[in-house]
Amino acid sequence: MSPNLISACIAYLRSDSTIVAAFGDSVTTPKFWNEYADQEYYPYLIFKSPGTSETYESIDNAYTPSKVADGILTAEVYAQTLAQVQSLTELVNSSLTDADINDLQWSGGDTFYFRPVQQSYPVIPVTGPDGSTTSYKHLCQFRFLSEANLTPYAP
Repeated sequence: MSPNLISACIAYLRSDSTIVAAFGDSVTTPKFWNEYADQEYYPYLIFKSPGTSETYESIDNAYTPSKVADGILTAEVYAQTLAQVQSLTELVNSSLTDADINDLQWSGGDTFYFRPVQQSYPVIPVTGPDGSTTSYKHLCQFRFLSEANLTPYAP
């Protein structure tokens, strides 16, 4: 089981042979990253979590309190051509849309809502030191809701 939601997304993408082949992901050349990519081989993807808010719920009949997290997860896809970055972003978006508790298993809670916020972000050229385009970046954002049980209350 993954330690957090981003790791669960990475594990889920790695279970999809089409996406693994499209990115060229392997043990020796990983292409899916959490927050930071020490990467020099295109294409690759970086997941980031720009913000999450948590609300706490009252204890249930088993005296177990819980919290609900409402957040945003961003997938940044980098590739060397415009066509490749667009097609890879679409693959990631299609694969993760509506992923649920059975797909995104992590130790911090149960994900019960995972959907794109906006699919059509502009493709951003990434420039080198001389100002020329070296690669392209395309984003897709997902809103998620998850619930986690907290330490049970002993009356």
